[in-house]
Amino acid sequence: MKRLREWYELYLPEFSKSVESHEKFVNLIIKRNKEKLLEELNIKSEDSMGGELELPDVKEILNLAASIKNLYELKDKHEQYLESVMKELCPNLQVVATTIIGAKLLAHSGSLERIMRLPAS
Repeated sequence: MKRLREWYELYLPEFSKSVESHEKFVNLIIKRNKEKLLEELNIKSEDSMGGELELPDVKEILNLAASIKNLYELKDKHEQYLESVMKELCPNLQVVATTIIGAKLLAHSGSLERIMRLPAS
């Protein structure tokens, strides 16, 4: 993500700094072109600090963005799977600690039986 923002800031630095969420940033640059993004920021293209990049360079940036978007989608699918497993095997831990933290606690302890025997404090 750091590399994508770095590259995109060469092209349109004002937009990169205006969106903090990485996932939202990726989705917006895939869906909209430079002109639409500048229009949303109320900036004229000649006032932008970014440089003009060749089409192959922009395509490479967008390819990286698409790869990152796929990783975010994979992460969401894994979280949904983990949530269903946690609901089935240890619903109390999931409710108390949430899905991700509960799974990390299980991984740290080594097993469900071992975490069950640990003191609560």
